[in-house]
Amino acid sequence: MVRSSSSASPSSNFPSALPLAEYQRTDDDQAGAQLSSTALRLRHALVNLMLSGEISAGKRLDQRQLAKRLNTTTAPLREALTALQSEGLLVRQPGMGVFCRVYTVLEIEELVEIRGVLESLAARRATAHISDQDIAELREIARQLAEPFAAGGEKAFVKAHVDFHKRIVRISRSPRLEELLGYHRVIDDVLANIAPSLWGNEPHDHMGIVEALASRNPQRAEDAMRSHIAPTYQKRFAALRQRFGEGLIFPTGVVRD
Repeated sequence: MVRSSSSASPSSNFPSALPLAEYQRTDDDQAGAQLSSTALRLRHALVNLMLSGEISAGKRLDQRQLAKRLNTTTAPLREALTALQSEGLLVRQPGMGVFCRVYTVLEIEELVEIRGVLESLAARRATAHISDQDIAELREIARQLAEPFAAGGEKAFVKAHVDFHKRIVRISRSPRLEELLGYHRVIDDVLANIAPSLWGNEPHDHMGIVEALASRNPQRAEDAMRSHIAPTYQKRFAALRQRFGEGLIFPTGVVRD
């Protein structure tokens, strides 16, 4: 992927974050070594809210509302927030507040490249297992994804789109690929939550992928998936770069404190 130049630069102090599930499994003794018991409880509660999607990527945290919801005072809550910030799940932006894990434009581009490789491998493997019924079902979903959707139908479109790609991964019969892609689909959540005004979902062609799978030619299926994913995001990357340079991506319409 070609990277354009930009005068902005990513935050060098922003730590990398592991999948949230890793934090759910963090040993209590390790976390508790630096946190009070109340802060440790709050830390777990906050991670669970992130896992459930109630605190979505790019969302600014309102500490007063959180303290009320979690039935605590601000001191231990700040302790928990600071811990999560040091672990890379939260980021503090001067003048704007504390946000749930956000990404730089460069990180998003890299994640999309990785996803392209993983989904292409899933398509390649799927050719060895795909049935005629699978092909018929995928073809019907692809037909739906190519048609304009009515006002208010965006949620159904997104669900069908995600289901299309998930089905191919399931057909590949690779639990490891399914697990890896389960994490990398966070890209879609990030893009949907942090910059919805920069673009909208539009119908686009998936039939080429179906026909490549139907040919049961591994290389053709891999190439079809690879060429499908990257162009979909080129326009979005351009919009992100225009607004955020190569730095951290924050929600549109955020008012500085």
